[in-house]
Amino acid sequence: MLKVVNYTAQDEVTVIEFIRKVQADAQPEGEILKRSVLIKDDNDIVGMVSYVSLDNMGVIRYFLYDARVAGTDLSKGGDEQAKHDKHLETGLLDKPKCTSQEVTSNACEPKLDVIALMFLELYKNAHANGIKQIVAQASNKEVGSLFQMLGFTEVNDGAMIINLES
Repeated sequence: MLKVVNYTAQDEVTVIEFIRKVQADAQPEGEILKRSVLIKDDNDIVGMVSYVSLDNMGVIRYFLYDARVAGTDLSKGGDEQAKHDKHLETGLLDKPKCTSQEVTSNACEPKLDVIALMFLELYKNAHANGIKQIVAQASNKEVGSLFQMLGFTEVNDGAMIINLES
């Protein structure tokens, strides 16, 4: 069963392993890890989000989830599940291969309830740490659509400049 939890020191090794399945040479900083909210399936980490703190703004650094989070509701019938499964790649960090139209029509969306709960926990934690705004950069239109469903607002590419060194 999927559950949303805050990162604890006991999660460090498994979180780093999870991140390295996407980026083999990743060296996540302790402060970023401490800001993580995780989705667990039993003791397996199947999703996470974390941010870098820049003054009173948080910038999403890690937003990862695997097929157990990206899958459809298990109560769906075989034909509907098979239709959805054709959109998934094989491998650990499967992501829906959806067109923008499919994402908008909910034909192939991640389990937004679990992802939304993860982001709500992140917002709550960030606010408690003085963060007034969270920003993210979407790598493609599908990810942008997902961020919009989570309440993010799209801004013009040139509207924001962030120096991550300060």
